[in-house]
Amino acid sequence: MALKTRLRASALDALLGEHARALQTRWHRTLGPGEKHLEVYFRVDDPYSYLLAQVLPALCERYDLKLQFILLGPPFGGEGLPSDPLRAYAVRDATGLALQYQFAFPPDAKTPRSDHAQLAHRILAVDREALTQIRIAEKVCESLFGGAEQTLMAIEKEHGAADEAMAKRQSARHLRLLQRRGHYQSGMLRHVGEWYWGIERLAHLERKLSGGPLASQILRRRHNPPPIEKPDHLEFFFSFRSPYSYLAIEPIASLCRKHDLNLTIRPVLPMVMRGLAVPFAKRLYIVRDCKREALRLGIPFGRICDPLGPGIGRAMALFHHAEERGFGLDFIRSATRGSWSEGLDLASDTDMEQMATRAGLRWNEARDRLGDSHWKAKVEANREALDDLGLWGVPSFSIGHWSAWGQDRIGWLDEQLTAGN
Repeated sequence: MALKTRLRASALDALLGEHARALQTRWHRTLGPGEKHLEVYFRVDDPYSYLLAQVLPALCERYDLKLQFILLGPPFGGEGLPSDPLRAYAVRDATGLALQYQFAFPPDAKTPRSDHAQLAHRILAVDREALTQIRIAEKVCESLFGGAEQTLMAIEKEHGAADEAMAKRQSARHLRLLQRRGHYQSGMLRHVGEWYWGIERLAHLERKLSGGPLASQILRRRHNPPPIEKPDHLEFFFSFRSPYSYLAIEPIASLCRKHDLNLTIRPVLPMVMRGLAVPFAKRLYIVRDCKREALRLGIPFGRICDPLGPGIGRAMALFHHAEERGFGLDFIRSATRGSWSEGLDLASDTDMEQMATRAGLRWNEARDRLGDSHWKAKVEANREALDDLGLWGVPSFSIGHWSAWGQDRIGWLDEQLTAGN
């Protein structure tokens, strides 16, 4: 491993460590608005914002928090992601989350029309007390995702709406605030400098607020999840550059053992190699969030060597070589552990030898396959299959007629498979 690579990995490990996080928290507690201040970054056509709104009153009451409501302008979308597939998938995914946690969400929800979203935004652009704003936001979102235009107009008549010019000025100001504070999307909570996405990171926030175990006191999971059919195999769409894919490997392998499923690993190119931008703020949030999740899962994480570049092609070539010999899972496990927790470089022969041999490969054979390009056709077929599912990001999973994006869905999949037995 080159000295520069080793130093960079050590620096990232320190940046993501508990000491750096404690310093950041102390700095924000001293110079920021205080321990009781909570910011929510809300967007009317973001279904995850709608779900989040439904728990904020209880969260603020339980932990005695003062809420700041920050309205971001439509259209919904994480920066760098394809907006149309994202909007459609977000509605589908939020419908499942609402069922999982017994939230209000129209079962036949649709992607909101842009003119309706603009009206909903202007209703919430009026300055109000934050919790009052949240309660109005719940009504607005229920109407918006349910396609109830008349109800939305009745809410406007009751509560008023800002004019379009004022709403646009406010949106621009709030977007600059979001970016200045280091983030890029809606549905976010911020507390003493740390970010939490939607309802799925509430457990981390609540542990910080209470000093108790990593568990949410606000969310209540459904005890009878809807069963799903159980074919004999599961497809795992994966990227060597995705730390979330790395975190998904052991849980998805365990799930397949538990339910006697054959695992088909379908690697795809990183988003930036598929023409999708990944801004710096997003990359930084992802590694910090992954560090937090890795600690929860007991998975080593932090000494990072970004595999983007020649290392991706080399890893793809060796993965397909490993698959031919029955070591595909072992190789992605070894290679991602090297990239995300050991600072090993996929572009280095020395480091690749270490990762390949501990996966069970013979280096003399594997080394000859590093320049193989036959993987490109297979990876393109995987991308097309992912597109056909209405997905684009990784890790993603498909079994029967069910598919989902994100390692956070593995637990829900497990429960549904168990219910189907």
